[in-house]
Amino acid sequence: WLVYSISKNAAFCFCCKIFLPEDLQSLGGTQDWKNLSIVLNKHENSPAHLESFQKWKELETRLNTNTTIDDKNQRIIKAETQHWQNVLERLIALIRVLGTQNIALRGTSDKLFEPNNGNFLKFVELMGMFDSVIKEHIRRITSHEIHNHYLGKNIQNEIIQLLATHIKETVLSALKKAKYYSVSLDCTPDISNIEQMTLIVRFV
Repeated sequence: WLVYSISKNAAFCFCCKIFLPEDLQSLGGTQDWKNLSIVLNKHENSPAHLESFQKWKELETRLNTNTTIDDKNQRIIKAETQHWQNVLERLIALIRVLGTQNIALRGTSDKLFEPNNGNFLKFVELMGMFDSVIKEHIRRITSHEIHNHYLGKNIQNEIIQLLATHIKETVLSALKKAKYYSVSLDCTPDISNIEQMTLIVRFV
């Protein structure tokens, strides 16, 4: 339980520093190096130290056996974190498949179980019929337990952007390693008559 502070050049009792109120003198540490053995012996047998030592060891035992007062809350937090990770993994995988197949994501509605709500939400509804994670996620949405459900257009755009960035970095990494490459530029007006430039890079 004895610790030394380099910055204060003093000896401290670890368990008393943690478990005793701040206004107790034992927190100030000691610099009485001449009488250190007497001071430590007196402190070690004091009721305050024995009580702090007992609290310290009891907490250590509870932490090792997962029986602290907040253990239930910690388990709930871990389960909730795992749930959201599982949801995001499935949504990212779904957007990857739709993007790979060049299928549009959105429709005229952005709500579940409505007509014309787009391919993305329809596939989420389909996954909810067979996948327990998405089924639970849909239940939370429809029962209004959650408001941020990660099914809206903003999160879709963000995931698409992250995937596009990753693909671009992969292509550029391969391009930089290539010995020979060519660059081709082409411009064409879009539906609003604004010129759009396409950059094509070919490499061996």
